Amino acid sequence: MNSVPQSIPGFRSLYWADFTIRRAINAMIMGVVLAAGIWWMIQPVPNALPVAEPPPEVVYGPWVCAGGLVFSALAGIVLIRRYLLVKEILNHGTAVKGTVEDIDIYVTTRRDSNSSQTSTTRSYYVTLRYDVRGFDQKISIKLLHSPSTYGIRKDGEVDLLVLDSAPHKPLIRAVYLGRTGN
Repeated sequence: MNSVPQSIPGFRSLYWADFTIRRAINAMIMGVVLAAGIWWMIQPVPNALPVAEPPPEVVYGPWVCAGGLVFSALAGIVLIRRYLLVKEILNHGTAVKGTVEDIDIYVTTRRDSNSSQTSTTRSYYVTLRYDVRGFDQKISIKLLHSPSTYGIRKDGEVDLLVLDSAPHKPLIRAVYLGRTGN
């Protein structure tokens, strides 16, 4: 095992390479949009006639706004933790050879109810086995693209980056740092 001195990909590259980072950013944006939209919706309208009983939107609006901001803050915490973990693994991780045990492809087909169009979505999972400090580890990782995009094939070797303090959270080198010479 040897240390890997590599340049860290930018935040935009990590957004497109890491599911957790992407979903955390999207959740933060969604929480802020929810809070801002509800806040805007419950603002009083000038020259409106007073009502005897306020509508439920006005009564529960502040709570929904607070919930959206709390949701956004929690997503921000997840984003920061994942970004720091990925950065730590890329900076101080150890290069380890792993073996691809299995590649699973899940195909989902959806038909639009308004038209006769169907859409197909594919999800790619690889099951990896690797050895860290004498302990055999096995993990399943979801990939953004087809495994062949990263040079991954069944029963083939794959380069992993593993942090000694988190051996059960490897990163596939080709996904984060570009394709290697496999």
